[in-house]
Amino acid sequence: MKAWLLLVEKQWREAVVAYEELQKIYPQTNAHLPYKRYLEMAREGLAKAEGGTSATTAP
Repeated sequence: MKAWLLLVEKQWREAVVAYEELQKIYPQTNAHLPYKRYLEMAREGLAKAEGGTSATTAP
């Protein structure tokens, strides 16, 4: 929930960190399509905020 709220509030860096922490605690999230999309959105938002085009990386 925290990760999603950070994503909605466009707090990109914090959202990425929260999603990655969630991934460490619950590795099965790697197979969950909505989780993957939200993490990708957070990484892309962070990349754009930092002047890049994409921060999508393999988990």
